Amino acid sequence: MFVHFRERIGKDLVNKVNLCMVKIIREQVEDELEKQSPTLVEKNQGKLII
Repeated sequence: MFVHFRERIGKDLVNKVNLCMVKIIREQVEDELEKQSPTLVEKNQGKLII
């Protein structure tokens, strides 16, 4: 059923909706991580050697 709506509203609007959802979810996850343990949000240190 989503395919039917996606075809009618177009790729651009679908992409805008996806970006908005990702932004909102990221903010919520970051807020939860800060509440649980502020040290988890710190930037990575060191090098990754593959």
